[in-house]
Amino acid sequence: MQSNPEFTGLIDVFRSPERRACEERAFMLGAVNVPAQVDAYPEGGYVVRVAHRLAALAAHHLHHYEQEQRLRAAPVAAVVSTPGFAHAWVGCAVYVALLVLVALAVVRGWWGPDTFQRGVLDPSAIRAGQWWRAVTALTLHLDIAHLVSNLGAGVVFGWLASRRLGVGHAWLLTLLAASSSNLIEGWLGAADYRSVGASTAVF
Repeated sequence: MQSNPEFTGLIDVFRSPERRACEERAFMLGAVNVPAQVDAYPEGGYVVRVAHRLAALAAHHLHHYEQEQRLRAAPVAAVVSTPGFAHAWVGCAVYVALLVLVALAVVRGWWGPDTFQRGVLDPSAIRAGQWWRAVTALTLHLDIAHLVSNLGAGVVFGWLASRRLGVGHAWLLTLLAASSSNLIEGWLGAADYRSVGASTAVF
């Protein structure tokens, strides 16, 4: 990504010896409406820079991105077969079907052209009474990589929790915890903050 002369008051939010790593993060930030540029660092390597007023928002999204990258890269430990609740796979199947269905509906416009915008976590809208966004935001994703990483991690941890707690308890508690977290973030977040993804539930 080339330097943009329109950027002013820049601040570094990520640094790496590899240009590709910086470009991936700059692309991700651009996808969530945080313009970023990649520059060569004087002391070697590359750096991602954003406008100073967007630094906190960029740091938030980068934190979530790094968490998802670690989940994707970490090998799934072999699960020792122990007694537990049966049919743990049922909740995982519903989870996958729901997220895939929502992704198809958004891409194909089944529920209207503005489905994504009507479901995203938007603090100003939540404070105006649209509390359901705390739930709908969990089902929306920025791209296929974002979706697949949350599907994989969600199935693994959902299955483990279901074996321990039972399908209903595990997924209900996950939904309540994640939506409550989004609701709090909606009430306390900046008016221009936006967030989507099942990673809140996965974490």
